[in-house]
Amino acid sequence: MVSIVILKCLRISIKSKRPGKLTNGVTLLHDNARPDVTQAIQELLSRMKWEVLQQPPYSPDLSPCNYYVFGPLRQSLKGRRRFKSDTEVDFAVGEWFRKEPQEFYQHRIYRLVKQWDSSPYPSDKMFYII
Repeated sequence: MVSIVILKCLRISIKSKRPGKLTNGVTLLHDNARPDVTQAIQELLSRMKWEVLQQPPYSPDLSPCNYYVFGPLRQSLKGRRRFKSDTEVDFAVGEWFRKEPQEFYQHRIYRLVKQWDSSPYPSDKMFYII
C-alpha cells in the first residue's frame, strides 16, 4: 500500500533530518480519504506513536492544505518560462519558500486557524492547534 510506504519514508526522513523529533513526538495532519484511514494505516500510526489531527469529513472550506500559501506561490510562478524538469520546479518552489519571511507563514497559519474557528464543527473535537 502506497500510503504505508510513504509514512515509513517520512519516518526515515524525520529521523535523519530532525534528530530527537521522533522521541519528542510527531503530529501528523493528513486527509481522511479512504487510503489514509484504512486499518493498516491506523495500526502503523499507532505503532509509531504519532498523534493524528482529526478533521471533519470532506469539507473543502476547511482544507488544511489551503492555508493561503498556494495563491501567492502560484502568482510568483505565473508568467515564468516553462520548466524543463521536475528538478527545476523543485528548485523554483524551494527558492520561493526560502525567501518568504517567517511572518508570511505565521500570518497565513493564523488565517487558517481563524477559518477553522468559523467552522460549524466543534474545534475542540476536530482540531488541535499546536
